[in-house]
This record gives sequence, C-alpha cells and structure tokens, in this order.
Amino acid sequence: MGNLSAPTLTACCAVSVLALLLYGVHFYFDSKPDEYQSNSNSKSASHGDVAKKPFITSTTPHQTRGDAYPSEFPEAPRSELDDLIRNSKLSEYWLTTHGFGSGDALQRLHELSDGRADFKNAPRFTLSITPEDAIGNSTTEMSRLAPQERYVHATLAAGTAWFGDSVLVRWRNVSSQVVMELSSQAVPADSSEPLHLWIRSSQDWSPGRYRLEVISGNPQLELIASAEFEVASDGAPITAFSFPVGKQ
Repeated sequence: MGNLSAPTLTACCAVSVLALLLYGVHFYFDSKPDEYQSNSNSKSASHGDVAKKPFITSTTPHQTRGDAYPSEFPEAPRSELDDLIRNSKLSEYWLTTHGFGSGDALQRLHELSDGRADFKNAPRFTLSITPEDAIGNSTTEMSRLAPQERYVHATLAAGTAWFGDSVLVRWRNVSSQVVMELSSQAVPADSSEPLHLWIRSSQDWSPGRYRLEVISGNPQLELIASAEFEVASDGAPITAFSFPVGKQ
C-alpha cells in the first residue's frame, strides 16, 4: 500500500466506508420486528393483523375490537335497560321486541318496576284472587288470606282484550310500596279461555295489603285489570273460600 498515491488511498477508504454503511442498513432492516413489517402490507393483511399495530399492542386477548377502537364503536348507555332486566323477570329479548328497548317507554316501565309511577287509566276489568286450589271467593269483599298461604292465585275472565301476545304482571306490597315482581305472561291463544296468574312465597306472608296489576304489553302500558288482597295477622279472620272435595 506504500506505493499507492494519495488520491487512490482516499478512494479506497471511501469505498470501504460506503460498503460498511450499506451492510449496516441491510442488517438494521433485517432485524426489525415482524409487527412493523406487516403494517405496510395492508391489502393482504387479515383482520387479525390489525392487532399488530403499535398503538394497540396493549390490547389483551379478552378485549374486543371495540375495546381497541372505542371511538369507532360508541356504545349507547344501557344502565336503565340493564337495571330493569336485573330487577325484574323481564328478558332483554322480550323488552326489545315489545317496544321497550329505549326511549320514553323504557323509562316509564322502569319507573313502574320500582313503584315510582302509577297508571293514567282506571282498570277495565277486575281479578278474582284466591288461595291455591280455591274455586272462588264466597263474598264480594276483598280477599283476606292467612299468612301461611304459599300460593296466591288470580283469574282474569275470558273475553278480555289482551292488546298483544302477552301482558305485563306486577305484584306489589301496597303497605310498604315495594314491587315484589314484574314479569311478562303469555295470554291464551283462545280468547274464550281465562288468564291464570299466581305468585308463590316460600315463607309466611307479612300482614298487609297487596295489589296485582295486569298491564298491556306495549308502550302504552294501559292498566287492563287489577285487584287487591289482604294478608291477615295470625289468628285474625280470613275470607271463606270454596274448595273442591278433598282439597280444603
């Protein structure tokens, strides 16, 4: 190398430096993680490749695509609907298919479920309320039941206008203003058949006044029928009922 001129030595050094630079660039790109390489191939990337984008690498296996992109999939508030489902025997399917998925109808039904609202119309029909297996009340007065009754049975006479394929049923303790149950009940396909309703208590009933209401299963929420009954204190007189032979 001692015989090489100065310009030649300079050229050789420049070539060596350029070769080292090219090798370094090639090594750098070969060592880049796959997640960054796949981002450039947007046409062939599958939906699963979206999770490789750097800004959502914290997404866990249990998160959905909506979790990764919250602004793309805004979720409507469900607190009122969820609360109604949790505190009643109404399913989300029934609610959404009968006009109570959202809006004023859902709000009003929610208020009926916790006793904050009453009805705008008077009931069109009355109900007969008896203990289990009883034929009927022998008087026209409000039924007075013993606290030991397990089943309370109600009958709505045939020929009632149902306003749909099912009705809402609300049982509540009038004395304490507590709604005991809100549920839906399919109505008889044959209008000549009565509608039978019942509620069961696994323990003695608390003395007081109770109310059963049958409500139209649509956003109008009309009161179809209602009746009150009383649970007497231990030893207090109760209503005399008729029973089939062997059932008394």
